[in-house]
Amino acid sequence: MKGKFILINGSASNSCTEAKLDLTVEFVEHLVGEILRRGGGLVMLASDDSATLDSRGVSRIFDWVALREVERYVERTTE
Repeated sequence: MKGKFILINGSASNSCTEAKLDLTVEFVEHLVGEILRRGGGLVMLASDDSATLDSRGVSRIFDWVALREVERYVERTTE
């Protein structure tokens, strides 16, 4: 994956169940982590997600899920 960039983009509708949203968020988190571990890069677009949060505060915009996973990855792998 070194030198490759992957576009992460998408969102869940308001009618998406919590179970499906949780599964999708978990998938995006694992995908982003694996891309980063293998030396790949990410392309993401992000705007305000406050209007898209579900009742638990989970973002329905997957770009933000990916950005938060990048943040966690950086915290784990840098001093």
